[in-house]
Amino acid sequence: MEALREPLPATLRITGYKSHAKEILHCLKNKYFKELEDLEVDGQKVEVPQPLSWYPEELAWHTNLSRKILRKSPQLEKFHQFLVSETESVSRFLYICWFP
Repeated sequence: MEALREPLPATLRITGYKSHAKEILHCLKNKYFKELEDLEVDGQKVEVPQPLSWYPEELAWHTNLSRKILRKSPQLEKFHQFLVSETESVSRFLYICWFP
């Protein structure tokens, strides 16, 4: 039962035109993901997002960050604002929803 109380991890998918998607990916990998290295929020070590191995061209990523932590944590404010500003190009979804 305890496992059911655990928050689901965040998953990001980069969409849109290929050239723009590549720019977004570059920005995420070289700026925002690097800022997450060695970061701890509410006593929990933040897992740097990892690409989903089965999704092409590293355009989908997952991390142990819950939506709540992502929205509420001051340390993640810049990352969250970037995701909000790129709503048309970066979508958040639940990884589990991709399985039949």
